[in-house]
Amino acid sequence: MDFPTPPAPARRLVHTREIVCNGYLRDDGLVDVESTMRDISPNGSDLFFKPLRPGEDLHRMHLVLTVDAQLVIRGIQVRTEAAPTPWCAESNAIYDALVGLKIGPGFTKKVRALVGGAKGCTHLTELMGPAATTAVQTLFALGRERGGLRATHARPGPLPQPALGHGRIVNISSRAWLGGFGQANYSAAKGGVISLTRTMAIELAKHGITSNAIAPGAIDTPILAPLSEEQRAKIMATIPVGRIGRPDDIAHAVLMFASPQASYITGQTIYVCGGRSLSSPSV
Repeated sequence: MDFPTPPAPARRLVHTREIVCNGYLRDDGLVDVESTMRDISPNGSDLFFKPLRPGEDLHRMHLVLTVDAQLVIRGIQVRTEAAPTPWCAESNAIYDALVGLKIGPGFTKKVRALVGGAKGCTHLTELMGPAATTAVQTLFALGRERGGLRATHARPGPLPQPALGHGRIVNISSRAWLGGFGQANYSAAKGGVISLTRTMAIELAKHGITSNAIAPGAIDTPILAPLSEEQRAKIMATIPVGRIGRPDDIAHAVLMFASPQASYITGQTIYVCGGRSLSSPSV
């Protein structure tokens, strides 16, 4: 039985934000990403410093990001063509501080540290995100061109199997995942890390990536600093090797999993706990 679709409520356009990013390969091998952000008032508005006619831009800002093949920013140009106040463009020069920054993990956080808040313009800082993504996609597109994928697709027969990559994932869980009284939330969270590790091992093996986990026991870190000598002695009494672990003990296990010699080990959890997991499931 078909049910009638209720009519959509009437609506009117109040505001438009338009972001356009284009990536260009330069003759010198660098990549320019030209990005424009517009805030458009379809019906006009009466601003404090100026009136806006219908269809006029509240903001119109232009950003040119120049990056190299390693996604390092080699140059940046910022232009404010329309803004609601006479002072909006005064922060444009601060974006020169981004030259030398590499687009990658933590990029957004680093951008905000350098030009965020009152140091820069909120809208230009937001525009750095789409510009950075476009830079990555532009380099991906160039890689596809240079790899001859178009010619490969034109040939008859199956596509060649991609070569295996190489990667090591080492997650830090805890022996607390074995369970402990009063620690349902913590145990469940650490057990989730183990399950994630095993699942990634299955899914990523075909790409040459291993996934393993480390479950530390009691380690001499600041979390144990408030313990008295008596409390530390009670913990050591439950550890077969007779001592509390050191951060280096964890680091050595990580290095083992990350080494080339560990390429046939995946989906495993190693307990770095001085044997405590053998005698007591609780933390």
